[in-house]
Amino acid sequence: MNHKLFWKLFLSITIVSILLFYFVKIIDDYVESEMASISEPHRSKLLTYRQQADTLIKQGDKAATNRWLAELQQAESTFAAIVHTTETLLVDNSPMELPYGYINTLDSKIDWTIHPDHSNRVLKLPLSQPNTALLIRLPTYMLPGKYWQEAHVLLHFLFPLVLMTLVTFTLYRQLMTPIKLLEAATQQFSEGKLDYRIKPLLGKRDDELGRLAGNFDNMAERINSLIQDQRYLINALSHELRTPLQRIELSISQDQADLDRIRRETEVIKELVEDTLSLAWLENENPNLRTETLDIIALLDAIIDDARFEYPDNPIELDSPNELILENSSERALNLALENILRNALRHSPAHGSVALEVSTTQELIKITVSDQGQGVAEEYLEMIFQPFFRIDSSRERSSGGVGLGLALTKRQIEKMGGTIKASQRLPRGLVMTIFLPIR
Repeated sequence: MNHKLFWKLFLSITIVSILLFYFVKIIDDYVESEMASISEPHRSKLLTYRQQADTLIKQGDKAATNRWLAELQQAESTFAAIVHTTETLLVDNSPMELPYGYINTLDSKIDWTIHPDHSNRVLKLPLSQPNTALLIRLPTYMLPGKYWQEAHVLLHFLFPLVLMTLVTFTLYRQLMTPIKLLEAATQQFSEGKLDYRIKPLLGKRDDELGRLAGNFDNMAERINSLIQDQRYLINALSHELRTPLQRIELSISQDQADLDRIRRETEVIKELVEDTLSLAWLENENPNLRTETLDIIALLDAIIDDARFEYPDNPIELDSPNELILENSSERALNLALENILRNALRHSPAHGSVALEVSTTQELIKITVSDQGQGVAEEYLEMIFQPFFRIDSSRERSSGGVGLGLALTKRQIEKMGGTIKASQRLPRGLVMTIFLPIR
C-alpha cells in the first residue's frame, strides 16, 4: 500500500533532526572555541608581564623581582609566582602560598582556551631560562566566555525552537493545503456549485492527500452526473406524462368518454413511471447484479420462443453453442435487457424481415449480436439512442408502443453486470446491437 505521505513526514523530520544536531555541534564547538580564547589585548598584557619577569630573573635581583610580583598581585588581584618545574619558589612572595600540586596540573598556555567553568585559569608562561616559568592566575576581568551561558541557551534552546517551528509550519502547510481545498469544495457543494474540483489545484501530488482529492473529485463527478440525470429524468418525465394526461382529460371531457383511449393512455403512463423508477433505481442505488450463474443459451431460447409467438411473421435465427455458462450475472436483468433488444429489432423490422442472433465467446468475454433488417439509425444517433426518452421519430415510436426508456434501461442493466453495449449500422440496411459480457 502506498504511504508516500508517511515517508515524506518521516524523512523530513529525520533529516532535519540529524542536520540540527550536526550544525548545533559544529556551531557549539566554534562558539566555545571563540569564547574560550583570551582576547588579544589581554594576551599582549600577559606577554608584557612575562617579558618583565624574564628581565628581572636575568638581572638576578630577587628583591626587585619580589617587589614586582607583589605589585602585580595587588594590581591584578590575583596570584603570581616565578617557579622551577620542581615547585621551588625562586622568590619568596609571601603571604600568598603556592598550592600543592599546582605545577603538575599547569597545562594552560597563553594561546590555549579556557574552559567555561574556568577550572584551568592558571597560566604557565615559560621564561628564557630553562625550567623557569611565570605562573599567573588569570584575573577575573581577563576570563573569556562572559556571555557563554546566554550563547548556550540561544544555541541549544532558541535556535532549535525556531528551526523546528519553521519545519512544523512548512509541514503544516503541506498537510493543510489539500484539507483547506477539500473544505472549500464541500462548502461550494453545499451552495450548489457542483463543478468544483480539487485535483487540478494540487498539480501532480500523488500521496495520500492527493489520492483523497482524486477520490473527492470522482465522487463529485458522480454526484453531479446523478443530479443532472435526475433533473433530466424529471423534466423528460413531466413532458412525457403531459401528452397522455391531456388525452385522458380530453376523453373525459367528451360527452361519451373513450374508455379504450383512457385505458391505452393509462398503460403508457404506467410504463413511463415504472421504467423511470427502474432507471432511477439502477442509477442511484447501484444494485449488485452479479450474484447468479446461468445458462445464457437457455435464457435466449425462452426469450426467442416468446418473441416468435408475438411476431410469428418475422423469422428469428439463432447461431450459438448448445450451452454457455455465465457467472456473476442476474437472470432477471439480463432477461429484460435481451428481451428489450430483441423486441426492438422485431418491432422495427419490415413484414417477414428476419432477425439474427449470434453468440460467440473469447477467453474472457461473451459476445451477443442482434441484427435486424429495419430502417436502421443514422451514424450521428448511434450513441444518443441509449439516452432516456430519446426518440429519432417521436410519432413512429409512440405508434409502436415505445416510451423512449427501453434502450436506456438495457444499457444500465448490462453495465451493472460488468458488460458493454454498442449500436452500429448494418449494411445495406438495418441495425446491429452488440453486447459484451464477462464470462466471470
